[in-house]
Amino acid sequence: MNPRFLKYSEINEKNFNKTSIERAHTLTVDKLYETEKHVAYAVRDPFKGTEHVVIYKSEKEPPLDWTCDCKWYTTRTINTGKYCAHILAVHLKRKQ
Repeated sequence: MNPRFLKYSEINEKNFNKTSIERAHTLTVDKLYETEKHVAYAVRDPFKGTEHVVIYKSEKEPPLDWTCDCKWYTTRTINTGKYCAHILAVHLKRKQ
C-alpha cells in the first residue's frame, strides 16, 4: 500500500501552524503494521514521554484519510482540515 503523503512544500502551502511543524520534527515515528487498507504508526514525543497512534485509511477521503488518537486531532481536524503534529511527523519522516 502507498499512503498519500504530503510533500514538505504542501505542508507549508496549507498554512499548518509553524509550531506544529517544528514540533513534528522532534517526534519519533515507527511503523506498527500495514494491511491492504491501513497503515499504522507509533509517534512518540521524547520530551513529554507520550505516544500516539496515527493511522492512514485508504478508503477515506482527505483530510479524514489520516487519523490520530490525540485530543487536538479529534477536536480540530474536522473543522480546520489541518493535521496535528503527530500526523505531520509521519509525513515529514516517511522514508523510515
